[in-house]
Amino acid sequence: MKKILLTSLMSVGALGAHAQGQLVFTDYIYGGAHPITTHIWSPSSTSPGVAQSGNTASDVPAGSTTYANSTLLGGFAVNGSGANPTYQNGNNWTVQLEALGGATTAVPLSSLLPVTQYTTHLNTSGGAAAAGEWQTLSVANDPGVPGAVNGTSGTGPADYAVACWYNGGGTITTLAAASASTSGIWGESAEVVNAQLTEPSSVTGGAPGIPNPETANSFRLTSVPEPSSIALGVMAASAFLARRRKS
Repeated sequence: MKKILLTSLMSVGALGAHAQGQLVFTDYIYGGAHPITTHIWSPSSTSPGVAQSGNTASDVPAGSTTYANSTLLGGFAVNGSGANPTYQNGNNWTVQLEALGGATTAVPLSSLLPVTQYTTHLNTSGGAAAAGEWQTLSVANDPGVPGAVNGTSGTGPADYAVACWYNGGGTITTLAAASASTSGIWGESAEVVNAQLTEPSSVTGGAPGIPNPETANSFRLTSVPEPSSIALGVMAASAFLARRRKS
C-alpha cells in the first residue's frame, strides 16, 4: 500500500542530511518486483461493530482473511448499481495515512498521527472492478513523514497504518471526529512496525518502493448501529423501574 515518493528540493547533500522518509500512498501496483493489491470493506451487516484486518486470497500478497457480510466501498462518483449508494460513492470515503516517525517498535494505533499530505478518497470510477481501492497520490514537494528523518542508511523508520472513514459529504474531516461520532463509520488497517521509508530517488539513485513485508493489509470498517426499537423499549423500561425504586 505504499511506495516511496520522489521529489527533489535542494542539493543532494542537503537532502541526505535533512530529508524525511517518504512513500507513495497507493494500494494498487501491478507487476514489477513488489506488486500490491489491497482493499477497504464496509462494516459487516450482521456485526457492524467488529473490526477486521488482513488480506484476502485475491489480494497481493495473498492472505486467508474473508470479510463475510461486507461489501467493497467506492468505485463510483455518485451512485452505483447496488443497493447502497452511500457505500458506492468513493467521494464519501476519506483515506489517510497515520504514522509515527522514528518509531521502531509497535505503538498503540491511537499514538499514530495523521499525515495530511497523504489524504485521498476511494475510487470514483471503474465501478465494481475498482471498488475498495483508493485514488493514488503523487505529492509535489512532499515533506515526508514527520520525525522519520533519514540517517546514514538513507532511510527513516516509522510505524504506520491506513485509516478510512465516512466523511459525511466533506463535513467529517478527521479520523478522530469520525470515531467519536455515535453514527460514525471508520476503521484502520493493522499497524506496520519499523517501516524503512526512503529518501527521494534523486538522492538514493534507486527505484522507489517499500517491499511487501511493509505493506498495510486490507481491512474492514466498523459502525455503531442505530438502537433497535426493542433495545429502546428495554432502555425505557429500565429507566422507569429505576425511577420507581427511588420514589
